[in-house]
Amino acid sequence: MMKRLEDQMAKKDTQIANHQARIAESRAQITSLQNHVQSLTADAGGYYDIRHRFIDVYRRDIRKDATAEICARIGKGNKKAYKVNLYGLDSN
Repeated sequence: MMKRLEDQMAKKDTQIANHQARIAESRAQITSLQNHVQSLTADAGGYYDIRHRFIDVYRRDIRKDATAEICARIGKGNKKAYKVNLYGLDSN
């Protein structure tokens, strides 16, 4: 009976070790995914500026209803899309 209890204890210890390893792997994966999401979120701002630029150029050129706000968004989108300002100088 004592041997059986020792075997059960050893089995439980092995299971605990396996679970702890899986938890550590999951935590590492979560950290990696959180970093990936932060990177994608940071990059999304430039995407939205370029998207708005595309839509606003349509509104300006086709619908002919450009406002100062639309023109400002087009300029902001140009900076993101081309990485230059209106004078062709690098804006970083």
